[in-house]
Amino acid sequence: MNNDNSFDENLPYITHAQEQYLMDREESKKYSNPFRNHLQQIEKWRKKLESPEASWDLAALIASGKQFPYPFPVRKNGILTMETRYKIPDNELLIGFKTFQVLISLYSFCGEYTFAKWKDTVRCKEYFYLAAYCEEKLCHWPQEDQYLITMYAVSLKAIEKFMMAVIADAEDSFVHTLGDILMLPEHNIEKQRYANPIGKATIFLAYGDDKEARRHAKQLLTLEEKAKKRPKTWLSYAQGLMAVLDGDTEGVNTALYNYVSFLRGTGEPDKYGDAPVLLANYAIFLAKMAVRRGMEVTIDTIDCPRELMQTVPMDYSHLDLPRPKYGFPWEK
Repeated sequence: MNNDNSFDENLPYITHAQEQYLMDREESKKYSNPFRNHLQQIEKWRKKLESPEASWDLAALIASGKQFPYPFPVRKNGILTMETRYKIPDNELLIGFKTFQVLISLYSFCGEYTFAKWKDTVRCKEYFYLAAYCEEKLCHWPQEDQYLITMYAVSLKAIEKFMMAVIADAEDSFVHTLGDILMLPEHNIEKQRYANPIGKATIFLAYGDDKEARRHAKQLLTLEEKAKKRPKTWLSYAQGLMAVLDGDTEGVNTALYNYVSFLRGTGEPDKYGDAPVLLANYAIFLAKMAVRRGMEVTIDTIDCPRELMQTVPMDYSHLDLPRPKYGFPWEK
């Protein structure tokens, strides 16, 4: 691969935007207290799982006769009016399904914040494990789609949740269960020019299947080298995949520094007050794969920290895993 490094290795450990975001504050016009707010939301959404409806599948929702009206603007005779229309029932209208969707996002953020703010590796991994667990449960939710083309959660577009399971050092059986279900071909028939090679190269690399990982990584690299409007982070990720497979330590470090640099941008706070990226999960995953193969990874920043690159056996049996009080729909 081309090892022309666009950036030197003197990346600052933390950017100005990240530093400002993580400042101690009770209240802020920009950010309020994001971690506290997310914990409150987790508690709120988990309470929804106590309802019998949280165990429903789509067939049960349809059988209940529930309707979901919404206002729709219509122009008649030049006059704009609102008429009532009704949503077509789908899984996203299910209390249980929606709750797990939201929890994935909440747990993902808490994992990132916990490490960036307090350097708490164990709690970060626990939150990442919870996010990956919720993704796996979401994938099992039954669908009333005879053609199996409704994407829902079973999609390689959810590859970052698989990475979280790997970063969390989840047990191999869980990692393989999640990876295998995300690759189910009947759920990935939608044209996904980039998502499929990204996801498959990532999963097979984690499995240690270098032949398949290389095949998909080469496909991704070819796509990214020709792409004109894609963020440059993706080219760095493709190059990093190939470098790990080639045992190219210099190439791995170049790809990691480039990825993090491109992701950070200017490193200054966003003028709209949007939160900066706290953990670069794609970079951490690549670094972890390289370290497992005995390569020396030199990057160590707040968003790609050395602590999360290490493989440390973890036990998650003590976690209070979210589940509907009356059971998952496939358990009935």
